[in-house]
Amino acid sequence: MSSASPYHRARQDRGEPAGAGDHVNATLADLENRSTPELRAEWRSLYRTEPPTRLSRDLLLRGIAFRWQERLHGSLSTATKRRLDALARNSMGKMLRPSLPPPSSNRGRGWFANGTAALMP
Repeated sequence: MSSASPYHRARQDRGEPAGAGDHVNATLADLENRSTPELRAEWRSLYRTEPPTRLSRDLLLRGIAFRWQERLHGSLSTATKRRLDALARNSMGKMLRPSLPPPSSNRGRGWFANGTAALMP
């Protein structure tokens, strides 16, 4: 029985060497030790644009790590990007609408003939 973890066995099944992730992990650990100006410079080299001015250090790290991962493992397919854009466009109106009934609705109340209300369970 192999002593390799399931993660490393899965990588080997895909034809990747067992230590392939070690370099990535070491690089990510090194990334956390960099100063904010160094992270901004890395962002500029990866995205070819200035990082947003008020972007926190944590988000800089995440953005850089995401781009590294994207370059290492590949990006989403064009069809997947189009599908996500379509889903986002279709759901934007739904996300902005409140899920509660309007204040004028009588939902949850039962009305008697004399005009008084009783809460329904």
